[in-house]
Amino acid sequence: ATLLLTVGIAVAQTKTEEASPDAGGPPPVSLTALVNQVIERFPHVEGEVVEVRAKTVTLSVGRRQGVVPGMAVSLIRPGREIRHPRTGELLGRTEEPVGRATVTQVFDTVSTATFDGAEARTGDRVSAGDGKTRLTLLVFKGGVKDSMVEALTHELYEGFNAAGRFEVVLGDQIAVWLAQQGVSPEIFLQGKRVADAAGQFKADNILAVALR
Repeated sequence: ATLLLTVGIAVAQTKTEEASPDAGGPPPVSLTALVNQVIERFPHVEGEVVEVRAKTVTLSVGRRQGVVPGMAVSLIRPGREIRHPRTGELLGRTEEPVGRATVTQVFDTVSTATFDGAEARTGDRVSAGDGKTRLTLLVFKGGVKDSMVEALTHELYEGFNAAGRFEVVLGDQIAVWLAQQGVSPEIFLQGKRVADAAGQFKADNILAVALR
């Protein structure tokens, strides 16, 4: 799955500033707000499958738990119990990965998803956001000085790392590839050639930031 978030950051020599409403493009945002918006896109979700109809599964989590359409979740099946050989104490259970599902509809407390796997069952555990999410940070300079671009990129990089939720990869190679393909930042920010770039560089999620 590829997530493309397009934002505009208006920069001055020393700080992020508000841009004119007539400037066009997405409204400018602060770097902290941008990091928080991305974090909200990848909530930690725990639930279970409550109904299975062919390849459509109903999940016990919905909008209140942060589920959004397009979210990918993992289905995990509890396995055998593991007990201490001497005391008999229950230490846990084995877990079997079943497959992945993509959320299609979201309601307050439940959601439906399309399952990609051999067989889903009611009672399978649903999980999202357990590990670190791989995020490719692609920065378009937009005429901003290199020193400012480096400073802003570093601040974003450190902000995502501090959240402890992401494995951040810089998208410099994607920027070079787009230039070679004749794809302008404006075209890419419209969502065109995104899937091609994601496949070429194995980017699960791309955060495209346009500086101006």
